[in-house]
Amino acid sequence: MTEELETADKLVLQKAAHGAVLLVSLAYPSTVATTKINVAGSRVLTGATGLVGRALAGKVQADLPKGSAADVADEVLPALRDAVALLERRDPAEADNFRRTVTVAVEQGASSAGSNAATGEMIAKVKDALGVVPAA
Repeated sequence: MTEELETADKLVLQKAAHGAVLLVSLAYPSTVATTKINVAGSRVLTGATGLVGRALAGKVQADLPKGSAADVADEVLPALRDAVALLERRDPAEADNFRRTVTVAVEQGASSAGSNAATGEMIAKVKDALGVVPAA
């Protein structure tokens, strides 16, 4: 039998992962680009596997932050750190799965709209919150 996360823990992962995609999308001034990023990023998240995949599958139940990029970042970046810490305590391999999944989601989302300096900076902030070490 596969272990599942408690509802509250699933909400933490959903807010962090989907919030990260939302945060990157806010780096674009265009509604069309924002939509492309959210669609591409969400496809990656819903295609995740393992415990993370089960938490991110289906309709997002978490309340995603609203407002400016700064407002969203104030909620999402700590949520990313909380999600990684939660998964590290439970299963370090799933914490790595979460890091990889969110990283691919934000990078794929940004590339779908054509990356720019602002999205690169936002992706760097997301990776930092996830604890992803930049390649040397």
